Amino acid sequence: MGVIIIMKKLNRIARRITAFDEAVEQFITECEDSRKFRKWQMDQIRKGFENDLSMEQVKFYAKSKFNCEQMEQIRLGFEHNLSIEQVKFYAKPEIHWTQMQGIRLGFQDDLTMEQVQFYAKPKFDYWQMYEIYKGFKDGLTMEQVKVYANPKFNKDQMDEIRKGFQEGLTMEQIKPFAKPEISVQEMQKIKKEMLKPFSMSFKSGFDKNKAIEFIKKTNKPIKYTNGFKYRHPTTYLKPISKDEAIKIIERDGWFDLNDYGDYIDLNEYSSNDMY
Repeated sequence: MGVIIIMKKLNRIARRITAFDEAVEQFITECEDSRKFRKWQMDQIRKGFENDLSMEQVKFYAKSKFNCEQMEQIRLGFEHNLSIEQVKFYAKPEIHWTQMQGIRLGFQDDLTMEQVQFYAKPKFDYWQMYEIYKGFKDGLTMEQVKVYANPKFNKDQMDEIRKGFQEGLTMEQIKPFAKPEISVQEMQKIKKEMLKPFSMSFKSGFDKNKAIEFIKKTNKPIKYTNGFKYRHPTTYLKPISKDEAIKIIERDGWFDLNDYGDYIDLNEYSSNDMY
């Protein structure tokens, strides 16, 4: 009895598959006979069925107003399980296929509608869209992305500003060179200087004002040592706050201040250390 039920279910499935295949063949024939589609457009229609898209999904893009590259971007959206709302957002004949691609990738990488809408604008070409998309994908905030989301920047300028944020530069550091009139080469030069590890020693002249300004801006933990490290001082790499570091620097004495990547090293020496 169980075998008979299973066989009936299989037969029903087989009939549905056959009916769908026949409907597909009929639809493809109708498209060819209409002479509305060129060869490459027909290829996209066939690929949709070959890749298990539904009739409704294929019919959505099987329109002569879309060129073959646009059809491909719509097809790929469905194949990557984008919703019909997401696909509709970019399935417009006036949107270039490269821009469609940038929007599609945003949805595929789970960007929010707000983020995608922010760069899905005709004023941005594909590469500019990509730089904005990449910023969101890599975790930049809307405020950070807005600094370079300007069509007056070319893609290379956008890239330098985006990487500046990712390399740890603050908004205050980036804004002075985030200007369309500043060349990529000049941006790189400014960034290189800013990214140079901070280092200041009493041996070559210790500017307390610059040291305090650096302490105020840093987001890294600060460790304090009183005396030469090789002499094993009592206070050795002690974590301190910014306020504590500033108070120490304001005292009379000799200091070294270095950015060691993971933390800021503040070393104080007294007159006793010098003998």
